[in-house]
Amino acid sequence: VEDCPPTFRGDAEERWPFKDAEFDIVIIGEVLEHLIRDSEALLEAKRVLSADGLLIVTVPYLHDSVEYHVRVHTPPTIRRLLETTGFKVHDCLERPAIMSWRWVNWINQAVGLGVHLLTGRNVYPYLNQACGAIEWRLGHWRWIPRRWLCMLGLANWGGTIAARPIDRTL
Repeated sequence: VEDCPPTFRGDAEERWPFKDAEFDIVIIGEVLEHLIRDSEALLEAKRVLSADGLLIVTVPYLHDSVEYHVRVHTPPTIRRLLETTGFKVHDCLERPAIMSWRWVNWINQAVGLGVHLLTGRNVYPYLNQACGAIEWRLGHWRWIPRRWLCMLGLANWGGTIAARPIDRTL
């Protein structure tokens, strides 16, 4: 992507090839549930973050039905993991994952295709952005029974957590 800064991909459980305090933000998206040594990855994230840096983590909650998930997270367990590795949770968004519902995607596809055929415009990014905005609002409502929806297979419940390093000595 032209306007995307350089990125690096590697083994999250090994030492990262970056200097201490090199980054203002580290994003670990849908990774921690796959790691045996998840705390080591978080300690590396902390090491490469600046003192006022921000860590963004996303994880699924209560999802162990696939063999490649070696960790099962809940809102309290991911918070404890972050705190024990020297982070303070700044914000937590529980995602209702309406985009995982097939019928929502079918509607998005149908509307996007219809508008494209009629006008030649691509509105699919705007439809996804609207769904994201809805999820953002729903994700802060605590009354939604996400755990039940997840157990029934109706939602892919998870969280997006923002945390900051609190102790640079770990």
